[in-house]
Amino acid sequence: MEKTIFPPGKLDNIEFVVIFAKYRDKWVYSWHKRRQSFEHPGGHVEAGETALQAAKRELFEESGITDCEMIPLWDYEQPWDDGIRKNNGRVYAAIAHSLGELPESEMGRIELFDTVPDNYTYDREEALRDLVRAQAILDARMTVKHFGGEEKVMTYAVRYYTKTGNTKRLAEAIAKELGVEALPISEPVNEAVDYLFLGNSYYAFTIDPEVKTFVASLDKSKVGKIVNFGSAAMLNSTYKKVKKVADKVGIAMDEKEFHCRGEFKGIHKGRPNEEDIAAAVEFAKQYK
Repeated sequence: MEKTIFPPGKLDNIEFVVIFAKYRDKWVYSWHKRRQSFEHPGGHVEAGETALQAAKRELFEESGITDCEMIPLWDYEQPWDDGIRKNNGRVYAAIAHSLGELPESEMGRIELFDTVPDNYTYDREEALRDLVRAQAILDARMTVKHFGGEEKVMTYAVRYYTKTGNTKRLAEAIAKELGVEALPISEPVNEAVDYLFLGNSYYAFTIDPEVKTFVASLDKSKVGKIVNFGSAAMLNSTYKKVKKVADKVGIAMDEKEFHCRGEFKGIHKGRPNEEDIAAAVEFAKQYK
């Protein structure tokens, strides 16, 4: 049955990941020992993993690639043959800067191709369509033609730190609107982005040391601006606290920020609520 395509980050409960890896303008395919055919790296999202973590793991296990930029391309919903059950998946591009050593796995080797190889495990016609779609998205990320000129496509990342889950809910809503994944600050920002949306809150009248360490570790050549957002039960903006660390790194803070109340020990029960989430989404739309 035909799968349905969605913007990246649109679907929840991602169960599978597929990675279109590229190295020096060639597509990377892995040779499956048992099936005796080529495949894209990919597989199941394991318990406790984000889709991005699963994609990085599968890419390494099936190609040996670790030095790369990961780009979410699209989400998909694949119906089962029974017409009732469905699986959700996410497709990534991996722009490899170098090739690593293939670990011991079900894959015997990797090879580089201009297109989908003839000896492909699955539906080659569908794979060709997906490859064209992937390349079009990658091309659009570079430049889009706009009234005879060139207009840059904005790129985003969303990171958050939370102890209650409140800021994570805001982060997920913002990320979905921007078509990216909301990830904890334990995940570094390796790709160049125009805007890094950073979710955080007050803990003991300041931002958590982990947030300070994360901001201090950022590469100013990869982050255009930091957009601050968060929730708190008592105090309001953490803007000045985050900016103090960002200034030392040399990364600008966007003047706008989003803040709402968050539930803590019975105070502001139910916050952030649906109205707060909707307001966070509207805030994110300003940057598109």
